[in-house]
Amino acid sequence: MFMSTKQAAAKWGISERRVRVLCSQGRVDGAIQSSWAYLIPHDAAKPGDGRSLRGLWQAQVSVGTEALEHLQLYRAADVATLQDRCAKAVDHFVVASLSVASIDLSVAELAAMAAGSFVPAHALSTHLLALHMRSTILSMARSSTMGAQPLRMSVHALTLLYSQLSLGLDDDHGRLVGDSADLEALFIQDEQTFIGQHPLRRALFLYAEVLRLAPYHHHNGLLAALVYARVMIEAGWPPVLVSIGRVDELKAALVMTKRRGNYLALITLVSEAYEELGL
Repeated sequence: MFMSTKQAAAKWGISERRVRVLCSQGRVDGAIQSSWAYLIPHDAAKPGDGRSLRGLWQAQVSVGTEALEHLQLYRAADVATLQDRCAKAVDHFVVASLSVASIDLSVAELAAMAAGSFVPAHALSTHLLALHMRSTILSMARSSTMGAQPLRMSVHALTLLYSQLSLGLDDDHGRLVGDSADLEALFIQDEQTFIGQHPLRRALFLYAEVLRLAPYHHHNGLLAALVYARVMIEAGWPPVLVSIGRVDELKAALVMTKRRGNYLALITLVSEAYEELGL
């Protein structure tokens, strides 16, 4: 059962406008946007005062900063080293990305595909998606400027990545779902807020937002992973998500990111994954 923003305002003793703001910020658990209105679960708790959470937020930022500082150990010193590390990491990254998209593939099976073998247990579409991701990522490593030039994402850049991923698979010829206004707003926000931050923060922001917006009919999870990889590789890091055994943790962290805008769990998971792979 759901209640309206007006009913929630009366129940919580705040204005209806404040309820709408809280919903738009993702601070009301279970709230669903339907057209211009919000539907709120009857048992949803009133969000706490953001000022009382300031100390906790600052502690989370501090922990996240420590994880990002540790990540500096895994940045390549030059393009040759970056290419070598990407070659070592790419199969793990592709397999983890496919797993997030509910496509089960092992590193050994991907290695066989890359060597030219057909793996009968998997559909041709899985072969193509995995190999397209793999070749696109290795190509990114070859052309990386290692942060010498700022990487600016755009609808056009996203379309190119989607075309590389879906070559021979997409019957919709790369048509966006709806118009491009939401994507354009995303890239404006990226330009204004995230382009100057640590690449992992920016990469995870774009990864989560492309997943949320789902701009195409198919393969949005894999496209989001390619956007993530593009940001990390351009800044000098081989792309890493998580080990296969921790994909469920990654999915849970993505849900919390969508609902609360908290990237701490994602940053921690990815930082630990770099250490696990020893890149």
